[in-house]
This record gives sequence, structure tokens and C-alpha cells, in this order.
Amino acid sequence: MRNTIAVIPARSGSKRIPQKNIALIQGQPALARTIKNLHTSAIFDRIIVSTDSEEFGRIATGAGAEVPFHRPTEISGDHTPTKDVIIHALEMLGIDDDAQVCCVYPTAVLSQSDTYIDSYQLSNHHSAKFVFPISRFRSNPQRALLLAEDGQSIRPLNLDFSETRTQDLAPQFYDAGQFYWGSSSLWRSKKSIHENAIGFKVPWWQAIDVDDSDDLELLNFTFDYVERTNK
Repeated sequence: MRNTIAVIPARSGSKRIPQKNIALIQGQPALARTIKNLHTSAIFDRIIVSTDSEEFGRIATGAGAEVPFHRPTEISGDHTPTKDVIIHALEMLGIDDDAQVCCVYPTAVLSQSDTYIDSYQLSNHHSAKFVFPISRFRSNPQRALLLAEDGQSIRPLNLDFSETRTQDLAPQFYDAGQFYWGSSSLWRSKKSIHENAIGFKVPWWQAIDVDDSDDLELLNFTFDYVERTNK
């Protein structure tokens, strides 16, 4: 097995949900639960947390991750590309180009051990590309409707598909936004993640993106259900 590194970008400045990355998921911080899942998969040689917060750092080390450096302010803003954060971590750690690196977001608490293991194996088969989870749109976006400024009037986004049956449309997928595999050299390259990638299919419940309080409530509910179902 190659040297495998998980890097969790966990900044503290979330605006829509303050302290989102350590929001409690069934009583434990999301960051801690995600670290636990990574340990359970047993494929990572190191689990690194890149953070600008001492509090986040304490939670991370308490959960068994390493926090070997403090992320500087200039790459801790709202608009800092994830790739910049990963590259900074690789440089700080002196990681070799052939290492397999998985960027994992702190709220990826529903990503299962098998998901990490199987996607890692896929990444090994496609070393020149990024590998990340995708999930199918439950309602095909080709039949999307746009709402006018009056808040009531609607029109089809694409008239070409407005009368097409859903079952006659090709399935479409979205970036699940949970984790991204790539070699260290690939992360350091100028290649775009989404234009140079292999998709790994996951069910919708592993792809809950936390943007507002409703998402956080759904994440809690789903996590509780999955935990009880797997016991």
C-alpha cells in the first residue's frame, strides 16, 4: 500500500453556520466524528488537520489526528481554494510526490469505511486523475424550473426538456463535496479537480452538504438513523 495521507481543512470562520466544522452531531463535534471514521477505515498512515483555530486543534488531537502546524491567515479566508490549503499542508509536511492524499471535509461524518477503501482503490487505478464521490440528482436538473421575481411565476430552465419524461433523460450527478483523492504530485499540479476526475458513486445520504441550519438538522437525523441501523 502506498503512503496515504488524509488532510482535513478545518478553518474556524464559517459565516452561515458559525463554528460549523465542530457543530455537534449526536453529541460529538463533526470534526471528531470524521476523524474517527478515517481511523476506522484503517487505510491512512497519517490524519492531518489544517486549522487556524486552537480549539479545533484540541478537538482534532483529542480524536486522534495530528495538528503539526497552524494554518496562516492568508489561506484561511472564505474564498481560499481548497487546493491551496492542501498544497500548503503537503509543503509543511514534506510529503513525497507519490503519496496518495485524501482531502476530507470536517462535516463528512456520513462517509463510510467502505467508501474510503473502495475510492482509494479506484484512485490507485487512476493515478493521473482526482477521484471524488458523486451522487445522482433525485430530480433531473434538465427539467428544472425558474421562479420569477414575483415569487410565483415559473418557466422551464430548458424548453427542450420541459415535456420529456424523467425516465427518458440521462441520469445526472453532482459533486458530493465530502472528500477528494489525488496523488501528492497531482495536488501540486495546475490541473483542475473537476476537469480531471473519476467519479465514485455514493448514495444521497452520504452527500449531505451543510450550508444552513436545516442541512445540519438533516445531517444529525441521518447520522442517528445510520448509526442505529448499523448496530
